[in-house]
Amino acid sequence: MDKGLNEGLAVLLVTVVLTGDAMFQTPLGWLADRVGIRRVHLSCAVVFSLSLLALPLMLGSRIQLMAICLLLGAAAGALYTLSLVRAGENLQWAEADYD
Repeated sequence: MDKGLNEGLAVLLVTVVLTGDAMFQTPLGWLADRVGIRRVHLSCAVVFSLSLLALPLMLGSRIQLMAICLLLGAAAGALYTLSLVRAGENLQWAEADYD
């Protein structure tokens, strides 16, 4: 709030981040299946990092701020989801004997 954002805009930006997360889960998952999970995972890490770096530069324009927050949410959500998928792929599940 010390950067001139009012509460309403702050709530809107959080909503935009979560919307980006929700909107891009399926398309980024599809893309990971098509071009490879490592490539998409790395790309999302780069987009996430660049979005964080660009965030302070976008404080002058609400539209640009909302766009960067949408990208930030998409990249952050994909990083989390793809990390879980990659962790699951690397686990060796033991067969349980329930007799």
